This record gives sequence, C-alpha cells and structure tokens, in this order.
Amino acid sequence: MSSNFKKKLEKRKGLFKKKNNEDSSRSKRNEVNISISKKKRESRLMKRRNIQSTEVIPHIQDLSNIIEGTKSKNIDQISQCVQQIRILLSQKSDPPIDIVIKSGIIPTFVEMLSQKENLFLQLETAWIFSNICSGNHQQTKFVVDHGIIPIFIELLDSNDLSIVGQCQLVFPIFSTYLQDFEEELLIDSCWGMSYICHDPENIQQLISGDSISRLIQLLEKDNDEIIITSIRILSGVLGGTNKQTEFVLQAGILKPLKKLIRSPHHRIVKETCFALSNITAGTEDQIQLIIDEGFTPEIIDLFSNENPKIRREVCWIMCNAINGGNTEQIEIFIEANIIEKLCAFLLSDEIMIVKIVLEAYQKMLGAGVEISKEREEKENIIAEKMDDLEITSLIEKISESKKDKISKIAQTIQNNFFYYDDFYEQNYYQDSDSD
Repeated sequence: MSSNFKKKLEKRKGLFKKKNNEDSSRSKRNEVNISISKKKRESRLMKRRNIQSTEVIPHIQDLSNIIEGTKSKNIDQISQCVQQIRILLSQKSDPPIDIVIKSGIIPTFVEMLSQKENLFLQLETAWIFSNICSGNHQQTKFVVDHGIIPIFIELLDSNDLSIVGQCQLVFPIFSTYLQDFEEELLIDSCWGMSYICHDPENIQQLISGDSISRLIQLLEKDNDEIIITSIRILSGVLGGTNKQTEFVLQAGILKPLKKLIRSPHHRIVKETCFALSNITAGTEDQIQLIIDEGFTPEIIDLFSNENPKIRREVCWIMCNAINGGNTEQIEIFIEANIIEKLCAFLLSDEIMIVKIVLEAYQKMLGAGVEISKEREEKENIIAEKMDDLEITSLIEKISESKKDKISKIAQTIQNNFFYYDDFYEQNYYQDSDSD
C-alpha cells in the first residue's frame, strides 16, 4: 500500500468517524440497535424523482442559464437556481442527469452539501445527488468519485429530518460498489454501509440482494480496512433478528471468522469477536454452531490476550452464550474453565460488564443445580467451585454496592445459592424437581 494511499485512507476514516454505543448495538434481543430512530424513519416524506405538487417544472431549454445562475453572488438567486435544477432532476422520465454532470457544476454541489449553515442548500443538493445516484452506474460513479459518500454519512446525524431522509436514499450505492475491484472505492462503500446497516430497513435490503455473500467474500481480502468494515456490516446484520442472524450463518460466515480470530492484527480480532458476540446472543441452535465449529477453545484462549478491548469482547461472547444457552452447553463452557476466566471482570469499572458477568454466574449456578442432581452430588458443584475461587466474596462486596443495577443481582445470587440452611436447600431441590 503506497504512502499516498495510506494518507487518503486516514483522511477518509476521519470523515467516517462517528460515536457508537457498542453495548446498545449488541442488545439485539431488545430491538434497540437502531441507528436511525423511528421518528426519523417516519419523516422520509421526500422520495427520489418526486416533485412537490406546487412546484413548476422549468423548461429544459433554460437549464444552461439556470446552471449559470448558480455562480451568482446573490444567495437567493443561487438557492432558486439550485432548486430548479433539483426539480428538473426529479422528473420521472428523462431527467437531464448527463447535462448537469457535463456542465461541471458537481464540485459546486459537493461544496454546498458540506455547508451546515445553509440547510436549504444542503437539502436541495442532497436531493440532487440522490436523484443522480438513481441513474446508471457511470452517473453514480461520477458523483461518488467526487467524495459524496463520507459527506452523506456525516449528514445522517443532521438535526434536519428531511436531510436525513435524503441521505438514506444513497444506501443502494454501497451495495453496487461492493462489487467494485478498485480498493479506494470499495473501502469507501464499506465504511459508508457500516454506519447505516443497523437500520432494519437497510439490513433487509442487504439480505434481499446479494450483498451478504459478497461481504463474506471480502473477508478473504488482503486488506485490513476492507476486512474490518466488512465484519462491521455483517455484525450489524447478525445483530438483527434471529432470522437475519441465521441468514448470515447459512451464507457461510463462520469459516472466515474461524480464520480471522487467529489474526495477528488486534483490530481484526476485536471485530471478529464482536460479530461472534452477536451470534451467541441468538438462539440455542446458533450458540451450538459456535460450539460445533470448535470456537470455544480459541475464544477461551483470548481471555489471556494482552489487548483489553479484545478481552472485553470475549467476555461478551461467553456471557451471551451462557445467558442464552441450555444446561448442556453451559456445562461445556464450565469444563473450559469459564468460571475462572470471568472472575476478573467482576472488578471492572463498567457497570454493564459486571452486570452481564453476574447474570452469567447466576445462570451457571442454576445449571449447577441440574448438573449436581444428575451426578448425584449433594452440594451445588458450581457454588462450591465459585466458593473455592473466592468469587463469593467478590459477589458479596458487589451486593453492598450502591449501584442498584448490579447490587440487586448479587443479592439474588447470595440469597438463592449461598445463604441458606439445610431446610432451604432441601426445598430448593424439591422446587427444582417440581419444575
């Protein structure tokens, strides 16, 4: 990779930078992993090639003069001319896309699209570009080459819902350019798609087309940025419904993930683990696939990774698997020493991490009741193991915390599995038998 290409890549990554709540995007069962709110989705009133009923369509013969008018120093005249161009491009038949492109005005529109102080021009130029991008491949490529993708992604955070609505219309561009073999354009498209693929409508478009199989193919590329952004997009789909998760699994994502989890590049391993955590947040059958494909030993080994971000993701993988798994699956994880591996995370400063680990211990202790009964053990072998590792003292300390989200779970664990006499133990097992 040339130094010039690296510089351009870093610049693009800066443009695509966006805040992201990893914990909320991971909670796919709660249907809260939507990057664009319902209110924004419902506000998409303006569709491409639609003209407002009150708007008068200019004569095509006047287009040259209209384009010339955009060079005026009068902002009102500029705004009027831009709007007229948008109206002409919004026609259902024969919009003058090629004429507008050949006029050389596209760089001016790109500049207007970036001007946050003028929302009217931003909306009109966003609308213009969405209309152009509904044309043929060459027309779309022309404006993409002028750098509109990162600008559109940035505008998804706009407070103006009409602008957001127009920007959503560029999604098909990304799917188209996933097939491109030019690395820079391919990376731009992947970055762009990775930031809007959490919207259920966009996830469905990915599944309906052939983008999923192409994204899985891209995981074999010898380019870190393409791999990372492709995993992020696929993670967005894996974070959708169970049915959408299954679609990606059936498309063959586990094979490349098995290879990538061994990557020497920390960023790739981290993104791979994030994808796996969304799989283990799924059904018991989906969790079983992770087990059957031999991921468990490799995931357990990553608890010793020097990178704390990777260890955090691994914690999510296993806690999701335990909290959603059945007793047989949990027993496999216990035999892989998961009880010891999770212990350190009880000391985390992150409330959410402590919470999911406590929930995982609670689930394992519940499974321990069944396992102990099958083995005809008098005591809960999981409780004994946790006591030997002094995990119970950590849980006791958390139960005394003023942080309700975790203290209540810790108290429940103590009351149900540690602080009881022989009478309670007898009744607990009888209750389990009745279940």
